[in-house]
Amino acid sequence: MRLKASDLPGDNGIESSADGRTLYVAAWTNNALWILSRDGRRAATRVPLGDFHPDNIHWQHDGTLLIAGEAGDASKILSCGPQKICDTPSMLVVFDPMQGSIATTEFVPPTAHFGAASTAIRYHGRYWLGSFLGDRMIEAPVTPTANKHGRGAG
Repeated sequence: MRLKASDLPGDNGIESSADGRTLYVAAWTNNALWILSRDGRRAATRVPLGDFHPDNIHWQHDGTLLIAGEAGDASKILSCGPQKICDTPSMLVVFDPMQGSIATTEFVPPTAHFGAASTAIRYHGRYWLGSFLGDRMIEAPVTPTANKHGRGAG
């Protein structure tokens, strides 16, 4: 069965609400999170994420969604393919489904050993990021200066 309004550009990461009625889908190509109703009764909602290509989504214990991806120009990110480490910055976005809005954003600059995060989890007050390239992870603190207004911090 095909889900109504599910033809998304570059759909990648996906999570389901606890009751299975709502899907949260990362659309890499159009820099957005999409909220889809499984029964098709509600119109699809697009949540713009700015200059950020969302890759994967994970539920957090507080009921928010952590979205990780790459920041910047899509062609530059895609040209990283043959490299072991991409010098592209990463972005983490926390989306609050209860409020229907972005709670925080966290900019993570590339290092000599890591860039282009494609996934992340929060564990013991730190973010742990993985990339679609290379064989390393990076940890980043959850900073109190993370933007609380839904605009990119960096």
